[in-house]
Amino acid sequence: LTGLDRDKISINDPYLGISSTSDLINVLVSQEAFKSVERFQKSDLGKNFAPDVYALTALNIPTNADPRAYVPWLCDIVIPSLSTGNPLLESIRIWCCKAADNFDEEN
Repeated sequence: LTGLDRDKISINDPYLGISSTSDLINVLVSQEAFKSVERFQKSDLGKNFAPDVYALTALNIPTNADPRAYVPWLCDIVIPSLSTGNPLLESIRIWCCKAADNFDEEN
């Protein structure tokens, strides 16, 4: 993009690369917009997605994200939507351990 002074301006906006609804969910999670993801998930369109889609995006939560922002969505909506024995539960557990370690190191 060329600015007013003819200098090149780099645009690094993750929303520009969205080409599907799954991309949108991933970007919202990566931007820590958990309330928006939750509202989408509860919408008519969002209910069409398998729980695994949301569980996979949960693995993209930045490990330095504030747990108070994502724990309600993760614990009240994502994890309970998965069936017992779903392999994503183990992946989420591993991610949670990494996030907890990161939180401990920073605080």
